Amino acid sequence: KADCSGANTIEELSLAVLASSENSGACLTKLIEKKKAGNCWGDNSCAVKDTAMAILALEHAGEDTNLAEEWLLTKNMTSSDLIWYLQQDSNEKTECKFSYDANNYNIQIYENKKLSGSAGGCLPLAPASFWLQVSPNCYTKELSVSCDKDFIATLLYQQRGSATYYILSDTSSAAKFETITLSPKSFCFGDSTTCSYSATVWAALALLKTGHSVEDFVPYIIALEETNKQYLPKAFSYIVTEENEYALQLIAQKGGLNDFWLADSSANGKYYDTALAYLAISGVSSDVDNKARDWFEFSQNNNGCWESGSGKLIRDTSMVLWSLEGRGFSGNAQVAPTTRCTEAGFWCMTEAECVLGQISENYFCEGLTKDTCCTNSNLKDCSELDGEVCVYGEVCEGAEQDSNQGSCCLGKCIDAPTESECEQANGFCKSVCSSSQIETNQNCDDAEFVCCVSSTEKKGSLGWIWFLIVLILLVLGGLGWFYREKLKMWWFKLKTKFRKDKGGKTSSNGGMPPRPGFPPIRGQPMRRPMPQRPPMSAPARGQLDDVFKKLHEMSK
Repeated sequence: KADCSGANTIEELSLAVLASSENSGACLTKLIEKKKAGNCWGDNSCAVKDTAMAILALEHAGEDTNLAEEWLLTKNMTSSDLIWYLQQDSNEKTECKFSYDANNYNIQIYENKKLSGSAGGCLPLAPASFWLQVSPNCYTKELSVSCDKDFIATLLYQQRGSATYYILSDTSSAAKFETITLSPKSFCFGDSTTCSYSATVWAALALLKTGHSVEDFVPYIIALEETNKQYLPKAFSYIVTEENEYALQLIAQKGGLNDFWLADSSANGKYYDTALAYLAISGVSSDVDNKARDWFEFSQNNNGCWESGSGKLIRDTSMVLWSLEGRGFSGNAQVAPTTRCTEAGFWCMTEAECVLGQISENYFCEGLTKDTCCTNSNLKDCSELDGEVCVYGEVCEGAEQDSNQGSCCLGKCIDAPTESECEQANGFCKSVCSSSQIETNQNCDDAEFVCCVSSTEKKGSLGWIWFLIVLILLVLGGLGWFYREKLKMWWFKLKTKFRKDKGGKTSSNGGMPPRPGFPPIRGQPMRRPMPQRPPMSAPARGQLDDVFKKLHEMSK
């Protein structure tokens, strides 16, 4: 509605502002009015997720969010859901010194990589004695390592009860007697004394958008993906890390042959989840972009909105519009036209990536983090992107990114699929043919599918067969008319079994040979031979016809 009366929750108001232009009208005013005394937001009391979404909306509208950011940062806490380990290694047997709280502890590292010794209460030996486990009360402490041989050191973590380990990307190496300092930080957000995954991921997005580092929240977001699948966690993991691995995993989660996302036991529904995925990976793959946009267009309700369930219309529609255009529920404000950065011939990226070009404020980027329109592509070599350029006959399975060599496949180059026998015959491989299709005997690649062709196409092919049959009959009829006299002779011979006399032979009794169809005539006296007559001219055609006619009657 024009007065934004339809949006009541903080989430609905925030998404409505995010889906609109910077001048967000009544929805922005209503959101600001709902701010509580502590510079926070919540439908009841102050809530981390609601405040984070309000910060995103206000930042989008150009409002000051400093006080809200300060409140948000006070709600972070150390997660007890993670277990941290310290790993050190060397190519040979070595002795290392571990230091923290002004105390030093020595550990022997043998050639089989096992540890021996004690590193104090903060670093007990982990099971199997290959690592040191960090005690929860020592999270955030600085832990120093120095060895008498060249060595490396890093931190690992896992969710409590999980068998999956994660290694921090900043593994450090040092020469002998040099020092490496590590500090395990496992922060999260929550409204009480326990962490909340949904609150943490939205708070991380708000802080990232307003220029804060979210590095200390990444381990919690990544490690707890398995127990929070209902929130589509791969989307948040990619946004906060920009690691291509998470983009590929998110693309792989798409709904099979469908072009939408739906998280396992989704907390929000397919429209919200697809919009979230599109916010995360927009620009990663043009094919995925186009298919997502097409799906949104074809799944739109008759009223122009999207709704996954009762009471979700404003939330889902605003989320979709935010992901597509950054516009939508604009209240009374007059919305100015928005030009996409890519339509203007420029490139969307993070502000830090725009090194060689100028930042243009007049064009819009759809991505949540790649929100800067840069006038230079700042392309890298495909090898720098850890990708490969697919050769002729190959297609990219996964995300693609522009590079100096063209389209760079960040996934895997595979052989281009060949058409099945059914597809070559302009058919479709389906489990069941529709009412307008008929099943044919062409093969499909999947044995469970049958080949379906349009019934009109099938009729058309039968029409050509009938046409050929009629044409052949007409040709045969024409030939029969042209050779009708010869055919008459042939038919007469066939029907009467008429044969020419070979001549020179008479019957043994001196009489005439029997006529066809008559019994032999016996005991007749031989007649005197007739005098030879002069040769006669050949009878006319009509006379022959009369003779043949008489012979025919005699044979009856």
